[in-house]
Amino acid sequence: MNPFERPLSDIEKQINAIKPQLVHNMGVTALYFINENFEKQGFQGEVFEAWDKRQDDKDPGRPILQGKGTVHLKKSPFISHEDAERTQITSSEPYSKIHNEGGDINVPEREGYMHFDKMPEHGLWRLGKIGTIKQVEHIKATIPVTIGAHVIHMPRRHFMGPSPVLNERIKEMIRRELPSAFKIIS
Repeated sequence: MNPFERPLSDIEKQINAIKPQLVHNMGVTALYFINENFEKQGFQGEVFEAWDKRQDDKDPGRPILQGKGTVHLKKSPFISHEDAERTQITSSEPYSKIHNEGGDINVPEREGYMHFDKMPEHGLWRLGKIGTIKQVEHIKATIPVTIGAHVIHMPRRHFMGPSPVLNERIKEMIRRELPSAFKIIS
């Protein structure tokens, strides 16, 4: 009998026992990495890729990819599948893919309405906004309009995906956690 057979078998059992926890911790590490990309406003890859600024930014202090008062996209990544071999991270927001990868959005022609709320002193109607009942009360005229088909170009604002920075963090987590598999070996 090989004198190393039993100790090697024990080591293999210990590693297999801790493997599900390591796989789960990999997913948690990836979620922290994604959240950090939102905090840094860019993707940590081979080099840091800062996100493009908003076009016609009317609220320059607000972080990119975050709506006014919301953080839906930032909070949307979650562990969607986990087994003994891998963890899969998915975003619950349908628009996350176009933000993460960039691309063009084809908007078809559609009908809409323009609302006017008052005529200033120069005789030109001002566009009105409808969001509350009080705003509806101020509307003086509404006209139907056709909004033509157009393309919206969305720049790539990568926040999740493979990264050497993430790989290093996962390796470091494994280096920290793996010794617990060998505690019974003395």
